Amino acid sequence: MNEQQHHWQKSPQKRFLLLLKNAIALAYVVIGCMILFWTAIFPAMTKWQRVLFGAAFVVYGIFRSYRNWVQYKSVDEEEI
Repeated sequence: MNEQQHHWQKSPQKRFLLLLKNAIALAYVVIGCMILFWTAIFPAMTKWQRVLFGAAFVVYGIFRSYRNWVQYKSVDEEEI
């Protein structure tokens, strides 16, 4: 098996974990957007609290996704 084929052939466990971790990161982004745009979720929150809380969820979800991708790529480069 040459290097390029090995690069694209990940173990099913690694692919599943990447998918699961990114699904959780996407859930954070979705929850953050729900907090930002759906006022019925937390009716007692003021607008600036909603923006800060929702934006924190969105940023954290994006950060998790980026961190997962970097970790996935670094494990791949170590195996080659």
